[in-house]
Amino acid sequence: MKNVFSSVVVFSVIVMLLISPVVALAGASDTVAIFAISADPCQNPSVAKSSAAVNVSTSGTGTNEIIVATSAKSIYVCSFSATVTGTNPTLKLISNSTTTTACDTGTVVNNTGSFAPLTGTSVRFGTGSGTVFKNASGKALCSVATGTASIQGIITYVKQ
Repeated sequence: MKNVFSSVVVFSVIVMLLISPVVALAGASDTVAIFAISADPCQNPSVAKSSAAVNVSTSGTGTNEIIVATSAKSIYVCSFSATVTGTNPTLKLISNSTTTTACDTGTVVNNTGSFAPLTGTSVRFGTGSGTVFKNASGKALCSVATGTASIQGIITYVKQ
């Protein structure tokens, strides 16, 4: 019975290795952890994540660039968290090309709807464990704020 169980376990590991790409990491204790490599860069443990500050002052409402575009790369947003204060604040994230001012050239793509939080509350989406949205290749990521909003936060992302 013990040999049958061991054979089943070995067979299961071999099948798993054959049907999905994996990364195996050995530690000092000789314990091996196996992680499936995900096509989603926010889920993939071998892809380095970046972060950017979201810092919009009440005088900076309007459109503000958060992440600069990189040619032939998309921005995969893994998580976003910000506190919004002010009078009648709204916030949304968009992507577009930048020529003179933030996200000013081409057709604007709304990556999120318009959030209208109560002043002093937070806007959060994504946990970092998967892509929330990605923008088109070669486009910057911008925030659009209205009202007399002050928005302070952080966005975690991957460019690929």
